[in-house]
Amino acid sequence: MARTYWTDVYVTAALDRASQHWTQPSFLSHAAVLADLNTLAYALMSADRHREALPVFRAIGGAVTTWPWRFEGDPLTAFQRAQARAEAGR
Repeated sequence: MARTYWTDVYVTAALDRASQHWTQPSFLSHAAVLADLNTLAYALMSADRHREALPVFRAIGGAVTTWPWRFEGDPLTAFQRAQARAEAGR
């Protein structure tokens, strides 16, 4: 059931908006930007939108947040595994 969450029309629309807006210059200037980018990368990977996640991972620059990666086990390991999948395009 959780897997189908990422294909819901409303979730897809929210990811579309987030993917378009995070690159705007003003977005990266707030205090929670790393948490937001980690959440966006996680959501894009969960929705199998790996190509869109790759620039998000690059913007994060390795600054891993516990949330939401802890849902996949060790946050650092989960982040690195997802990042490698995004880089490989799979």
